[in-house]
Amino acid sequence: MEARHTQLLPEERKLWDAFLRLYGREWDRYEYRVLVGPARPVLPGTAPEFRRMVEEVSRKRIDVIGWKGSEPTIFEVKPFAGSTALGQLLAYRSLWAQDHHWEGKIGLAVVTNDVHPADREVFERFGVRIFLVPL
Repeated sequence: MEARHTQLLPEERKLWDAFLRLYGREWDRYEYRVLVGPARPVLPGTAPEFRRMVEEVSRKRIDVIGWKGSEPTIFEVKPFAGSTALGQLLAYRSLWAQDHHWEGKIGLAVVTNDVHPADREVFERFGVRIFLVPL
């Protein structure tokens, strides 16, 4: 297992590895486990080591951001992707743009082995690229 995507679950790693073999050269570079949005507040007097832990685990985590030059694409890697993946991508785009004061285009993509036809239509309506890869 490579350190670049150790945060992914085993099935997600298989999907991502297949994606990289098939499409990986489309992007210049990748960032993994990108934290976005604010952390949950912690109670006053919380020990510093617990404060850091709560702050890290309570932030949203983008699976992968791929870069083509200066244009980011946010990837959600999920077996049998559906509306949950779409909601995550839309939230991540908003939070990442806010965190980075970004006003440019942000691509969205889902890497999956299967998408229900109704969900496919919704992904396309929101401009989310679908990468179907073998699991």
